[in-house]
Amino acid sequence: ESKPANVLTQGTTEGQIRFGAGGDYVNLDVAVHDLLQGIPPYLRQDLVALIGTDLVAQEKAALMAAVGGKPTEKTLAQLSLTTFGGLPWKTPSNFPARGLVITSLNNLSIYQQDGSWRRQIVDNPKKDRIEDYNSRNEGYVVETPEKLVAWEFNNVKLEGEW
Repeated sequence: ESKPANVLTQGTTEGQIRFGAGGDYVNLDVAVHDLLQGIPPYLRQDLVALIGTDLVAQEKAALMAAVGGKPTEKTLAQLSLTTFGGLPWKTPSNFPARGLVITSLNNLSIYQQDGSWRRQIVDNPKKDRIEDYNSRNEGYVVETPEKLVAWEFNNVKLEGEW
């Protein structure tokens, strides 16, 4: 919301970002490098690529298909997956499968409202269990919007889908 220009919503095809052979981005190295250009050079410290599982799986499949059954090439291919576009990468829990975000981890925060945590423990003999109810007010924040670039993951089409 604070920096909509830093979220890529489409490639050469309107409403789509095509990923894979013949698409807007042939692999994750190209995609990460291209998105990285949206972050000013003075903010490019401690960056990491947050990458969804579908994108990583497609990248691995393409790499394994290219090296075939050669054990030495396969080992080198596995080692080459430690970075994409020169950045280390992670797949966070519950991250969108086709998501791609570049930022530093310390640029992402969770704020919790003081006094908002509510907890109730209920003994429920009808179900033979103890029930623990928790709730709290929290918000997720990008501290420096200029230090984050991303894809609109709902628009990502993988090779063979377009």
